[in-house]
Amino acid sequence: MPDDKQKDGLRRWYRRPEILEQARKRVETESWEDLEELIQMRSLIPLSRTQELPDYLRTEDGEALLPSVDPRGNLEGWQDAIEVGWEVIESDLGKTRDEVHEAIGKQQKDTWTEFVESVEQRKKERGLK
Repeated sequence: MPDDKQKDGLRRWYRRPEILEQARKRVETESWEDLEELIQMRSLIPLSRTQELPDYLRTEDGEALLPSVDPRGNLEGWQDAIEVGWEVIESDLGKTRDEVHEAIGKQQKDTWTEFVESVEQRKKERGLK
């Protein structure tokens, strides 16, 4: 579990304009799966480039403040970072992780229903039962 300084650093990271603006656009367009990908993957990948980290994500010795957030080597650290990301999305954009997951489920169900209905329609058009 990250300590307070690490959590604060992650909050600042997720609040960078380039992340929040992308997240805001995804909320506005209801691109829920893309929002989840942004929070869980695209926002965290740059943290592996430790030489490029901002000062607030470095210790006084210049080392990375956070342990690796690569899920292949530190699944717990990755999950902790994601939790902080969703905290930022909820406080800044008003969307919770649960709301987004519910919306993803509904979109997937609607898409599946539309697909099945289109198959049935094509069958009718071809005179099949």
